[in-house]
Amino acid sequence: MLNRFHVQPQGHTNASLNHTNDNPQTDLLDLIEQITGTHVDYQDDTRLPIAQRFERFHAANPAVYTALRILARQWKNAGRQRLGIAALFERLRWEIGIRTEGDPWKCNNDYRSFYARKLMAENADLDGLFETRRSAADQWIADRDDNLGRAA
Repeated sequence: MLNRFHVQPQGHTNASLNHTNDNPQTDLLDLIEQITGTHVDYQDDTRLPIAQRFERFHAANPAVYTALRILARQWKNAGRQRLGIAALFERLRWEIGIRTEGDPWKCNNDYRSFYARKLMAENADLDGLFETRRSAADQWIADRDDNLGRAA
């Protein structure tokens, strides 16, 4: 039997997980079931550039981003100012791992730098939360921002 508990970040309005605001009463187990229920386990084509592989993974698994955003906001709401994206990945792996059976859920560590930049770029409250080092994700976020600017 699965144990249920609630994530209760402070200061957010009620909203669905697919909305930009996170629900303060989000049941983490429901989110984990959403991730594992929709997680597309495809072969990662290493011939593709890492940015393209990340975009494919993210498109197939949008709930991963939602979970990382919720966990990052919990950290911020606890009064913390800095966090390593690796901590969120490991927390998510832990929560999923102890609540699911069968093949372990997988999220490539190569995507961490992309998620950190995406979270900070798309959520003003998370800007500056993650310390980043130079990576392929820098060019990806710059290109993405340029393309968004041209489309506006």
